[in-house]
Amino acid sequence: MLFAALMTATQRERAALHYTVLTSLNALAIGLGGLVGAVLGDRLGVTAAYLFAAVACLAPLPLFGRWAEHAALSARAEYAH
Repeated sequence: MLFAALMTATQRERAALHYTVLTSLNALAIGLGGLVGAVLGDRLGVTAAYLFAAVACLAPLPLFGRWAEHAALSARAEYAH
């Protein structure tokens, strides 16, 4: 579902580049999240790592309310550069 959402936010004129950048940022976030989770698990314990992960996963929920608006703006390249 994430990748379908990313496709709606790509600029049609540069869809390949735009999608690749969005997907690469997603992969980077997954990698960094795994690294941070491992460090937290080692230092604070598994329970603390899971709690931190749950909070981090729920943190972007307020942004979903305006996803359609931002995706449409991104697809039309109307963001200020």
